[in-house]
Order: sequence, then C-alpha cells, then structure tokens
Amino acid sequence: MSATTLAGGKYARELKQVEGIVKKSMEGASGRLKAMLDYLAQGSGKMLRPRLLILAAGLFKDKFSARERAELVHAAAAVELIHTASLVHDDIIDGAARRRGQVALHRRWGEGNAVQAGDYLLAAAFKLLSVKVRVPGLLPLLAETVRAMCRGELEQMKHAFDWQMTEKEYFRLNYLKTGQLLAACCEAGGRVMNASPEELAALRRYGAHLGQEFQLMDDLLDYAASSAALGKPAGSDLSQGVVTLPLIRLLQQEASYRFLLNKAGKVKPLPRKLTRILREAIAESGALDYCYRRAVRFRAAALEALLPFKKGEARRLLAEAAFAVTRQAVLLTGHRL
Repeated sequence: MSATTLAGGKYARELKQVEGIVKKSMEGASGRLKAMLDYLAQGSGKMLRPRLLILAAGLFKDKFSARERAELVHAAAAVELIHTASLVHDDIIDGAARRRGQVALHRRWGEGNAVQAGDYLLAAAFKLLSVKVRVPGLLPLLAETVRAMCRGELEQMKHAFDWQMTEKEYFRLNYLKTGQLLAACCEAGGRVMNASPEELAALRRYGAHLGQEFQLMDDLLDYAASSAALGKPAGSDLSQGVVTLPLIRLLQQEASYRFLLNKAGKVKPLPRKLTRILREAIAESGALDYCYRRAVRFRAAALEALLPFKKGEARRLLAEAAFAVTRQAVLLTGHRL
C-alpha cells in the first residue's frame, strides 16, 4: 500500500493520531536509548499494520465514536511498536547491514544496545494495550502473536542452510513470521468493533493470506530487485543461508545445485561466485514466475475473504492493499507473469 493511500483519505485523522502515540511512546528515554529510538523514528515505514487495523474496523462503521477511535488508535500504535521491535531483533539475528535505507541499529550501536531498544519498544506496546485498550481478548491475541513471531524466527534459524526444506515448511514459517501479525491486526480492528466470530475469522483469513502474499513478494524481490530499490543488500537471504521459495523451486527442478550448496558448507556469507550462479539459475528457471503465481493465488484468497463485508471505502482500500503488494514487485523489477 502506498504511503499516501490513507494519509490523505478518510482515515487520515486516525493515522495521524497513531503516529503521535508511537512518537510519544518512544519519549521518556534518555542517553543512548533516546538516540537509538530517535534514529528508528527517522526511518519509520509505511505503517501498514496500523492501517490494516483501522481499515478492518472501518468495515463495520462509517464513522467511529470517540471511544472506538481511542481504542483503535492505541491498538494500532501498539502493533506498530511490536512490528518495529521485531525488525530490530530480526536484523540482529540475520546480521542485516541495512534497514529502510539506513544502517541497521545493531551495526551502529552494537547488538546489546539494539536488543535493549527492541525490548523497550515491546514493553511500550504492551503498556498501551494494558492501560489504554479495554477490548476483551485483544491483549491475549497480541501476546500470542508475539510468541508465534518468536517461534517463527527460531524455526527459521533451525532451517538455515536446510537445502531439503519443503514448500509446506516455508509457508508455515511465513505465517508465523509475517502472516500471524497481519491476521492479528485485522482481527484486532474487528474486536474493537465487536465483530461476530464469523467476521473475526474472515478478517484473520484476509490478513493471513495477505501476509503470505507479502512475504512471497519480499522473497522474490530479494532475488530480482536491486539493492538500491530494496533499501538493503539484494540477495542477503541466500548469502546468509535463509531458504525461501525461489531457491526451493529451483532445487525441485535441478537437484544438482543442492550438491554445490552442500559442498560450500554452512558458511556465512556463502561464496559470492555460488550466490551469483544460483541467482542466475533462479532467474532462468522460471522460479520467479512460480513465486509470482503463488502470490497471485494468495491475493485472490485475501480478496475472497472480504466478500462477506459491505462495499465501501474500507473494503476498497483493503482490496487495494492486496493488489499493491504484487504491483510493487512489478514496479521494482519489471517482473510479470
């Protein structure tokens, strides 16, 4: 979703409040921690997760009451803080050099300090949820989501250099790492609006399918886009032994490349010559087309999950979010079906 999709639209008021709450939640620190939080604020993203939460709520009502708006914006700020904390921690685990066009936090201040900054953001998120949001089931929902994200990272570490990894395992990891948080954001918006169990299930399906689509495109771009377009080094997943669908698909078709990978051993980073060979083979094998088609199927499933809800601005924007994910891949790479 583009940065301006909501900023100048119907939900601009709520989004502006979310930004203010996130900023306020980062205040109160001093010294090195304050410097790190200020640095993170400079590289803030498009706030996709808060947008999804607000749009999910918008499916039920054209205009929010004061109470509903207060619950929504604080819950949305909490999920943005959770997401930002996860990026800080993930970059440490992955050894990432850059994030959102900036030097990664741990590269600038050290791993120990970055861990503390991520922990601070998580604490700030759950303080908001426990003090400012009185929606039944919301705190347990997001607590379980954070647990799932942690499990996803641990399992990804376990599968590093696992050249036998299956598509089923890949999609399960995607759900834990990405899909579950997007599903929880959508469900949270519905919970604030007192949605029925059936409506909450539909919102979760939309978020989960969107998460799979999003992660597929992210993994495709790691092979197909430039470092400048990504704002981080291209090919970083492969060089660090992270197995994603483009590589899984190549190895399904050409098992001989598995021999080269096994011969290289579990070294970080993998030899540049080998990563270049694999990137070229993936581009020529049709693996990227395969990933794109799978993403389009998840997009269709996400759109289907929206059908029970009334037509309106919120549903239109949620549908647009699903289309925007695959459109971005086309814009950054020129990749088409």
